[in-house]
Amino acid sequence: MVIETAGPNDEVVKFFCPLTISESELEQGLHIFEQAAVDIANKLTRKAS
Repeated sequence: MVIETAGPNDEVVKFFCPLTISESELEQGLHIFEQAAVDIANKLTRKAS
């Protein structure tokens, strides 16, 4: 799976998957992306105290 950003401010995320990708491989790739997004969001946002 290839992931790239697009748009004037990189606000679009594109996922390019092989035509032969299995459902489990797709789910695994999306899970990895989701976890990375959660991790970076936690690092970039401050929690209210």
